Amino acid sequence: MLVRIIGVVAALVILGLVTGFVLAFSVWGTAMIPHRKQSAAAKMRAELAQVVEERRARIGELHAFIGEVCDRPRVLELMKLFVMDGRFEQAKAYGDSYETRCGEDMAVRKWSNAPKPRPRG
Repeated sequence: MLVRIIGVVAALVILGLVTGFVLAFSVWGTAMIPHRKQSAAAKMRAELAQVVEERRARIGELHAFIGEVCDRPRVLELMKLFVMDGRFEQAKAYGDSYETRCGEDMAVRKWSNAPKPRPRG
């Protein structure tokens, strides 16, 4: 009876060791498989998408914060962000309304009259 118990324990120990080795080698083998790296163009697109998202959030914050107040530094930032986001019509309209409310401002006029970029190709 004792011999039989020792035989079962020895079999379980060997089975445990073999399972451990198989598991260790399979983890090692999967770690050796090369992962596909994200291309530089895909990384750039992801970063630009994040920048655009942050810019649009900032436009929303500034638009809500400024309202009808004549806060020149924030208005200039808002105008610049409008132009950088391609919202030339909104920049023009907001610049005109700002100059009506707060008086003439050359910097605001500069951003409201920013030229549209030419199409490529």
